[in-house]
Amino acid sequence: MKKATTSKSITYLGAAVHEGQSIKGVEKTPQILRDAGLFDSLKKKFNVDVNDIGDVSIQTLSKNIV
Repeated sequence: MKKATTSKSITYLGAAVHEGQSIKGVEKTPQILRDAGLFDSLKKKFNVDVNDIGDVSIQTLSKNIV
């Protein structure tokens, strides 16, 4: 498999939200992806830089919508 030669970047904003989900623990997914090394893998395999700007809280979302 060829590695990408040009650098690309993405911004990651986690949304630790469980409202509307029947599966328990889905709100942990943003951190689980970080801990699993997703961003390092994207860099290594696809030359993608990840700008992780943290998680948005549901309270922040609610205040901005109202």
